[in-house]
Amino acid sequence: NGTLHHPVLDVVMPFITDFGHFKIPIVAAVAIILWLGPPERRWRLLQLVLLVLMADMTGGFLKEWLDVARPSPAELGEGGVRLVGSRLGKSAAFPSNHAVNMFAACGFLWWHLRHHRWSPLLFVPAVVIAWSRVYVGVHWPSDVVGGAIVGLGVLAGFLAMDRRLPILTYRDGRRVAFSLTGLTVFFAVFVTIFRLSYVAQEYVDLASEEAQYWSWSRQLDWSYYSKPPLIAYSIRLFCEIFGDTPLGVRSGAIAMSAVVMVITWSLAKGLFAGARSGPARPASR
Repeated sequence: NGTLHHPVLDVVMPFITDFGHFKIPIVAAVAIILWLGPPERRWRLLQLVLLVLMADMTGGFLKEWLDVARPSPAELGEGGVRLVGSRLGKSAAFPSNHAVNMFAACGFLWWHLRHHRWSPLLFVPAVVIAWSRVYVGVHWPSDVVGGAIVGLGVLAGFLAMDRRLPILTYRDGRRVAFSLTGLTVFFAVFVTIFRLSYVAQEYVDLASEEAQYWSWSRQLDWSYYSKPPLIAYSIRLFCEIFGDTPLGVRSGAIAMSAVVMVITWSLAKGLFAGARSGPARPASR
């Protein structure tokens, strides 16, 4: 951003890139939709909020895992990068969560309004805000491009779940179906993303047992003093991916927890599938 700048943009871009300037309009719009909107529109609004939360947590997880440094005027020297009305964030650079969240949100709106000819214009705010992150000097161009890809990827997964396992189904503005299976799968995915994002922040150090299991993973064997070998093998697998970090040590348990949630629901559904229909009637003679 050392060459492509303008005095007007030096004022406009810091305003655009600061989310705090848009909190009140967004909250007001949400309140109006919740108060006046039809049920289906309220459901889509809730989906949008959940999507942005998932996108934001995914971006935060990737930031901590990849740990890419932000642009630094001190390192790049004079003319290398300009900080325009902003300060470097404390978090890592890649991906830009502004880009992740905006492309996920704008993509969601485009998907549901794609039959309109003007619907591609819904991506304009996402592009402008992503560009503003580079303009003010707090992100590399690759951060916002990667953020756009991550945001659209989260959106694609979200829409795929909603298509195959919808929680609520509307027809002609009226709810016609509710799926506990869809709710269970979504809950498992949402909680897993939250856990990965939280663990990646390293708010909590390893417990003594976790440290012990990690030491086992460094010397793989057929069994250990108090546990079977799978815990050591799973930790070793995820430490190869995420490194010898709390995220690597705990990711195996998080992944297995998500699988167990879905399996438990499937078993319960199979066992109690006929509960609503009541006891079986005796066969007529």
